Amino acid sequence: EERTNLPCVGPVNLTAAPAVFGRTTRIVWSPGFAGSTVNVFDATGRTVTTLRTAGSEVIWQAAGMQAGAYICVLADPRGRALARTKVLKLE
Repeated sequence: EERTNLPCVGPVNLTAAPAVFGRTTRIVWSPGFAGSTVNVFDATGRTVTTLRTAGSEVIWQAAGMQAGAYICVLADPRGRALARTKVLKLE
């Protein structure tokens, strides 16, 4: 079981737009890191999805997920947490 209490390192800007959403949200970070992942955790700390990308953004297609608060954690290719942001799914 993964937890979100991972240490964050370095100045990385991670945002989600919209942060309050229904079906999809765009997660963007800078600077970009090749081979990054965004791990999405529910309020209990359980991993609900891992989004992989080669760039500096990803779209989370959350249709079918329960409404609630989620934490998105950007990790480098070695799995080190770089930044996190919170989102709220309404539907």
